[in-house]
Amino acid sequence: MYSQVVNQRLQLAVSTELVAQRGLLSTPFHRVYFQETGGAFGAAKAEVLPRQRYKYPVGLRATYYASDLIQLRTFYRFYNDNFGITAHTLELEAPVKLTPFFVVYPFYRYHTQTAADYFAPYLAHSITEEYFTSDYDLAAFSANKFGLGLRYSPVYGIGRFKTFGGGITKFKSLDVRYAYYRQSTGLTANLISADLSFILP
Repeated sequence: MYSQVVNQRLQLAVSTELVAQRGLLSTPFHRVYFQETGGAFGAAKAEVLPRQRYKYPVGLRATYYASDLIQLRTFYRFYNDNFGITAHTLELEAPVKLTPFFVVYPFYRYHTQTAADYFAPYLAHSITEEYFTSDYDLAAFSANKFGLGLRYSPVYGIGRFKTFGGGITKFKSLDVRYAYYRQSTGLTANLISADLSFILP
């Protein structure tokens, strides 16, 4: 990773890595039904994928301090692998400091990708193919995710309590997020998450 402070308001960072996976990359619960069988019961096979996968992601992150109360955070990632997937991801986040302790941050994420060379939907594969999968994580799709988060982090923490060993644990901050996710395949989801930060003795 390389990071650079451009000026008092703008910071940039670039990151890249090479990921190599070797071994059993197929999963037995992803079933594939073939053209020749017509979806007959018991004719499905577990997906078969190459035993080597190489991933080449490159990311660019920018943080802009618009004022003492507002930041703009952006992230872009380009992804490519030897399965034939090319993907682009863009994330935007705008934290707004309501008080010295409360921060609210709307966020948005867009992702799009091409299908893997070995993907085909139900009854589209042929039994003559060497590799095959119908896992829609490897399909072509685009997705949108947006929501709102709230972070509460007082200077001296939210609270303190004793642990069994007699030490004092500090409850430092609380972060709650809600997000709505929609994929071009028709998948939708509502996500609620909470992040509790502690300092252990």
